Amino acid sequence: NVFEIPGKRGRKDAFPTTIIEVKQEELMKNRPREDQSKLTGIAFGPSYQPASAKGKPTKLHKRKHQIGSLYFDMRQKESELAERRARGFMTKAQTQGKYG
Repeated sequence: NVFEIPGKRGRKDAFPTTIIEVKQEELMKNRPREDQSKLTGIAFGPSYQPASAKGKPTKLHKRKHQIGSLYFDMRQKESELAERRARGFMTKAQTQGKYG
């Protein structure tokens, strides 16, 4: 099954004979929602949106390594690190359940 593609001089490409159907529900069914993956989202519910977009540096600021963009990146990474650290801590009940 080789067809000529219009606009391509002298080229013949093979088109796939089978088409695979992909549904978004199948791809997204086991993925956790964003508000459930972060502890702040769990604490404040699905309507929580962090207000860190204020003062977001532009591409030019990032390219020039301006101090404001570096500070913004540092604050973002600091909050991500705090989230990761908080996820690692166990509650008293979890610790007692583990060790008795």
